[in-house]
Amino acid sequence: MAYWTAKSVPELKGLERKEQGRLFRQCLKEGKKRMGAKYWKLTGLAVLLSAVLAFMLFFFGFFSGGFLGGALLGAMIGALFVFIVQTPTIDVGREWLREQGYPKPENE
Repeated sequence: MAYWTAKSVPELKGLERKEQGRLFRQCLKEGKKRMGAKYWKLTGLAVLLSAVLAFMLFFFGFFSGGFLGGALLGAMIGALFVFIVQTPTIDVGREWLREQGYPKPENE
């Protein structure tokens, strides 16, 4: 499952939007810290795959160029980063959220 927004993280459901955003950023930060070198390896892999994707699209003539082509390529690269880097980082960061007591019980 990809974590596109703070709303997609189960531990953050039911919180205010501002609080969700703050905890989502903290979750990413803690996940990055806990992953250590693996985070940078995944980032490097995503950059490499992005370059290969761009080259292949250009080489085989699938890249239409212009604004639309750039937007489509950017969307593909963004999705690549979400699946390869952000989702595993948040998975690790969710451990930190649970250590902090999230999700909070309904009674509080």
